[in-house]
Amino acid sequence: MELQNTLGRIIDFEGREPYGGNKVFLRFHPAEPDTGILFVTAKGNIEAKLCNASEYKSAILLKDNGSGVLHVEHLLATLYAYGIDNAMIEVNRMPSRSFSFMAKLGLATELEVIPDFENKTYGLCQALDKNMIPQKVPRRLLRLEQKIGDMYKDRLLFEPENKEGLTIHAYTDYPVLGAQELSIHINSESYNSEISRSRPYAKHCLPLPDVVLDALASIFNPSFGIGHGFDPENGIMFPVTAKKPYLAKAIYSTGDEPVRHTIMDRLGAIALLPGRLDHVKMSARFSGHANDIKMLKRVLPYLRVE
Repeated sequence: MELQNTLGRIIDFEGREPYGGNKVFLRFHPAEPDTGILFVTAKGNIEAKLCNASEYKSAILLKDNGSGVLHVEHLLATLYAYGIDNAMIEVNRMPSRSFSFMAKLGLATELEVIPDFENKTYGLCQALDKNMIPQKVPRRLLRLEQKIGDMYKDRLLFEPENKEGLTIHAYTDYPVLGAQELSIHINSESYNSEISRSRPYAKHCLPLPDVVLDALASIFNPSFGIGHGFDPENGIMFPVTAKKPYLAKAIYSTGDEPVRHTIMDRLGAIALLPGRLDHVKMSARFSGHANDIKMLKRVLPYLRVE
């Protein structure tokens, strides 16, 4: 019997959210069994559940009773990989001058935003390492008895497998980099070493000078403030124009960072299920956050609790 887990101690983090560049303070608390992952904001609490999820601004938004928190997928993926079932996460924005000005005009968003961590989620991995305690309540393990979906038609396929836990197989294909394919069996070790530093690929970004991209990003989301928190070193991967220079500086020597981040994103959506997938393989081909949520809702009635 597998037991639920929570944090062994409180974790504090501070970072910049991508849309407006505001500083955000996070405090991770241990939580009682069956709490799940609960975001605590000034407007109210939001549970990390599939029924609260939607896609917004190329990220997952959780919203409930007027409270909302955006850009949760990478944090949720990390907690899932490290086996954290229960935690309360306080989210507090430290507003910039431009955000405060927008708020006075009634033009600022009320959504809280999860910041990026050091080296995408690698910094959070270090804080979670050896910071988990078991609880005296069994986990909800979710199994499938049939295939659901199709990699080409639905962009996601869920199927039973003999191996314990969850395996994610992903396929991507981008200009210059070409086709990439990778399978990862999800656990804290594989996530830390193979996935945690992977950045999202800005496939729609134009090949413009950095100063122009910086200016455009600063005004792109005015309700979040004039500014941005996109960091090319740690937070985002711009389109590759030449393969050899990219490989010389690549975070992963295999040069397949985009497909690794695809796995991170899919795992962040899976973390919204009411339990942990067991003996399940998910295959993804060009899926996005909206499609992930739609397909998981389709799969949910077929999951059997162990």
